[in-house]
Amino acid sequence: MWWLVQLSLLLFTILPSLVAQYTEANRPHSTPATTVPDQQLYVELFLIFTISALTVQYLLPIPKKQVKSLQSCVSSLATFATYTYRRPHYVLTTLLNPLQFQSSTLWFCLLVLKILALSLLDQIVLKAVRQCVHPKPLGFRTRHPNVKGLIQLQWIDFLYLSINQVIEYVFMLNVIQFSLQHTHVYWSVSDVSPLNTVLGLYLLFVVDDLLYAPSHYFMHWKYIYPYIHKHHHRQILPKRG
Repeated sequence: MWWLVQLSLLLFTILPSLVAQYTEANRPHSTPATTVPDQQLYVELFLIFTISALTVQYLLPIPKKQVKSLQSCVSSLATFATYTYRRPHYVLTTLLNPLQFQSSTLWFCLLVLKILALSLLDQIVLKAVRQCVHPKPLGFRTRHPNVKGLIQLQWIDFLYLSINQVIEYVFMLNVIQFSLQHTHVYWSVSDVSPLNTVLGLYLLFVVDDLLYAPSHYFMHWKYIYPYIHKHHHRQILPKRG
């Protein structure tokens, strides 16, 4: 049942792109969507973002504690859908489909395959760790056995998990495209050296932390926190903990 709900929500998260793709394919050549100047497009995006945020806040029956989170989510999706409608070639070809798959069906099937493969990998790793390492429960759980955390996921959790699956998939496609085309990504064993392996791996973690730490700190800023990061902390006892 969980997978059925998630896959249904996945369709919602990629629906703006599918609609834009269909619209562009059936649009007369005399009126392309890309004729809108950049300055006008930026005004459109700002208005769409603002109207969407106000609609969520004042017109939709949403619990108060979820309003700000859904404001940022719905506004971002609406803005992205508008940008896709106005710049379909860039979004559908360059951003979402960097490997140039010939059909949206193949693109979507690979997305589902990626979700299933990662789920299987999660189970394999968890069982292997339990069998080989026998990890002890975290101290917080042993000291506070009555704390349950978020016991059951709600619709909003499935929505955000589904959106994250799509973002993760698109990022993966772009990394693959970069690796295949960039001249400084080496595939031959003869090109391996301490500089591009040991030092490269070390710098990878350094640069990642240099970007992640301030970004995470920024998301905990009180003016930003309820719009982006607060939902993440609804689960105070993660499963893997």
